[in-house]
Amino acid sequence: MNYLLYGPDTYRSRKKLREMIAGYAPRVQAGTVDVLRFDAAEDDMSELPAVVRGGSLFGAKKLIVLERPFTAATPFDITRRVLAETHETKDSFVIVWDALLDVEGKKRLKEVEKYFNKRVEFTPLAGVRLHQWIKKEAAARGVALSAADRAALTARDGGDTWGIVQDIEKKALMADSGVAAPSAPPSVFDLGDTFFYSPVAARRILLSLIRAGEDEKNIFWYLAGHTRTLLTVKSYLERGISVPASAHIHPFVVKKASRVVGMLSVGDMTRMLGRFFEEDWRIKTGVSSAQESLLRLLG
Repeated sequence: MNYLLYGPDTYRSRKKLREMIAGYAPRVQAGTVDVLRFDAAEDDMSELPAVVRGGSLFGAKKLIVLERPFTAATPFDITRRVLAETHETKDSFVIVWDALLDVEGKKRLKEVEKYFNKRVEFTPLAGVRLHQWIKKEAAARGVALSAADRAALTARDGGDTWGIVQDIEKKALMADSGVAAPSAPPSVFDLGDTFFYSPVAARRILLSLIRAGEDEKNIFWYLAGHTRTLLTVKSYLERGISVPASAHIHPFVVKKASRVVGMLSVGDMTRMLGRFFEEDWRIKTGVSSAQESLLRLLG
């Protein structure tokens, strides 16, 4: 039996992987299951077929964890043969884990998708689903978060579940030590992270920035450029192509933008960029102030 966990949200997929392995712990301790791990990016994959076909001590069944076979720069034929052998056997249970797939990774998955008994893609969370997930993670750590707290987390981290969990754990540590967690003032980057997903939170951050003395036109131009960057990244991701160096977008920006655009469509962002052009004309001709245009864009 073969099970696939993959996708850009590696915090949730890793957590699921740990839970699945932990579920076999009693059988491992009883000696009825052997756990074996292979990383296609680091281990010698030529040994994998022998491990799958070989007998286990005392006839134990095998739980094989295979990581990064779709994204590792290694030949794929061994993975293909192994998955073809194990998808119907009851002697081996294979869990395949991988992250965000590029064009080559998607081609590899297409070749073997028929061999998976079950597959789960972990796409970025957004909106209500993200807030519900944050509440659950916070409750598991004994941290009470208000709606404003959750909005602040999503403003700072977007849909980055690794970053959100780190922030929640910091709050838990502060609470245990009796120290109040410092609250950082919102930045224009927080505004960019919430602009598409939470208009209410974005409006609050915008007005806070303006009250703090931030130049309205600079905010407008930042958001227009940010929208253009997100659209560029999304257009490449939609085609399954890595963002090339010729796009002149820093790799860190590409990584962060990839998380933000997960639930957005190219059409939505194209229309928003068009609205920015319209509002830019209004500002330059004196028909509207930058603040009025920004509030209009937020609905």
